[in-house]
Amino acid sequence: MGEIISSAFKDALPLLRSRQRVYVVMAILCAIGGLLLPFLPSVPATTTSVSGVTTGTTMSGASFGFSIPEMFGALAAFWIFPAVVRTANPSFRMSVGVFFTLLGLGIVVALASGIAGMAFLIPGIWVGVKLSQTIWAYATTDGPVPFDRPLKDSWNVTTGQFWETFLFLILVSIVVTIALCIAFGIPAAIAAMVPWLGVVLLPVAFLGFVWGAHVQSLAQLRWFLQLRARHAATAGVPVISGGALA
Repeated sequence: MGEIISSAFKDALPLLRSRQRVYVVMAILCAIGGLLLPFLPSVPATTTSVSGVTTGTTMSGASFGFSIPEMFGALAAFWIFPAVVRTANPSFRMSVGVFFTLLGLGIVVALASGIAGMAFLIPGIWVGVKLSQTIWAYATTDGPVPFDRPLKDSWNVTTGQFWETFLFLILVSIVVTIALCIAFGIPAAIAAMVPWLGVVLLPVAFLGFVWGAHVQSLAQLRWFLQLRARHAATAGVPVISGGALA
């Protein structure tokens, strides 16, 4: 686990630089947004105390500076995800059909985990972990893929490796959250408190967000590849380049 996470940290920055023109443009747009922070009006907000008393307060418009790098960070996912996948499957392309398939798979996984969780927390966690590799199973498989195959592949590769996968997902979440607090949270928080620094700090926060997304995606992809290799070895099925099974 540690080796996979450390390799993700090592390779995240070079992979980010491979799309640096796109991210520089987005960082410039974040800087423009940062220029506006000192001029954003305060907005009314309400808070409720433990005793149930609701009071009215005002929130500085600069506090919305968090949303600017997050918004562009979400947009950057359209470049981050394909770049990460192509480290394992060079033929991968993010087409409209692929996007909606990924979206559909994500919805199915969320619904399945949610429905299982409605029965009890443990079944929800179990289903969520079992299907946690669905997106990577789809993206690393060449050629036309039946919609249910990535779901089955995720279920299969986590069989016998559930607890390892569960612990890995928790570990990655903790490590990446700490990294994002430093690389994204601190600059964005300072920009909210000192709006005139937003022009410098919001681009930094955006690039920190993108870097953290690369780290998390690389770690998750490499964990799936390891799970698949173990499963193939157990089943006696060789894995060939591009993600297809022979």
